[in-house]
Amino acid sequence: FKDISPLFGAQHYVGSRVDPVIDFDWANVSPMPGLVSKYAVRWTGQLQPRQTGFHRLAVEAGSLKANLWLNGEE
Repeated sequence: FKDISPLFGAQHYVGSRVDPVIDFDWANVSPMPGLVSKYAVRWTGQLQPRQTGFHRLAVEAGSLKANLWLNGEE
């Protein structure tokens, strides 16, 4: 997690954790103590589909900005 300071545009590392499932609603709750309103989150890891074939990945962020990258492609 990175805190993005609204005063100076500075970023600083706040912490990390392991999330076994990525399914959050942070609209009214901070994802980590110490983060207030502007922050960035990055997950890295591997996907393990249960079967071969077509899979759809999506990000829902409401009015917030979100990017989804897979194998270096947005």
